[in-house]
Amino acid sequence: MRPLHIDALRRFSYNSQLYRCFDHALAAHAGSLLAVPLVMLAGDFAQLIDRCPVPYPEALAIIETPVRPELPVRLNNGCHSRIVEDLAVLDDGQWVLQPAQISAGAAAIWLLAATSGIRMGITPDLAFVIPKREAAHV
Repeated sequence: MRPLHIDALRRFSYNSQLYRCFDHALAAHAGSLLAVPLVMLAGDFAQLIDRCPVPYPEALAIIETPVRPELPVRLNNGCHSRIVEDLAVLDDGQWVLQPAQISAGAAAIWLLAATSGIRMGITPDLAFVIPKREAAHV
């Protein structure tokens, strides 16, 4: 896989800022965190802010949760939200979707993990497209 340019991650950040923590570039948005190993990136690393945009345990849960390869998923199947479908721009290879726990007592999130090492933790309400129901005809 060819290196990703750092700027490709900005769409996953609420303010276009990118962070460097735990040997990953991180992009945070309300309800989601993208983690990309630094070794996969090209560009000006001075643009990365040296800190973590979320509590350390949450970032580590996304980065370190063991991936279950028996749960593959297609990102562009029409069931996922735009942010999830946009992950295919970063890696068009194999992805896994599985539940993950970011902290004790917290609600489970969805972990999307590519075989390349790219990962996203996302809340269930942001991960899927919820079809609008048509009004019942009376």
